[in-house]
Amino acid sequence: MNKTLKREERLKKARQKKILIASIFTVVVLGAAITLLFSLTGKGSQTNADGDNNVLDLTVLSMAVRNAEIDNILSTPENYEGRTVKIDGYYYAVHSELRNKMVHAIAVIAQDSCCPSVAFEFEKNSDTENYPEFETRATVIGELRLSDFGQGFYIAVDEMSW
Repeated sequence: MNKTLKREERLKKARQKKILIASIFTVVVLGAAITLLFSLTGKGSQTNADGDNNVLDLTVLSMAVRNAEIDNILSTPENYEGRTVKIDGYYYAVHSELRNKMVHAIAVIAQDSCCPSVAFEFEKNSDTENYPEFETRATVIGELRLSDFGQGFYIAVDEMSW
């Protein structure tokens, strides 16, 4: 009797494990399908006040879709050149000896992480030097441009809030 009970418990745990693995697989596949759908249809874009649907608002996307979109931006920034991007994260600035200027960035938190995983460099379009305190949560909206300085890109910021 005791062996039968133990066997049934092992079988029950094995079934639960299979269901959990199948559920995780389903979520991953569904997330990938949604990301693909957003990239093919442009449904991840938000319309701004001027009716421009070329704004990619990463602040309203789910963590998985946002991370997939960020990966796409990092791997093919030329596909996003000229597109307005809205992104939030933590403000950082460092002095670049190579460029002889301050480099400003928004560090984005990755899924399942406590620490910033990628930083988006930005430059303000206005001459004002009004920036938030270091490591302050901030949002930037601006046009993604390819960098003249080596490889990469930056966001030419029109709006910044914190």
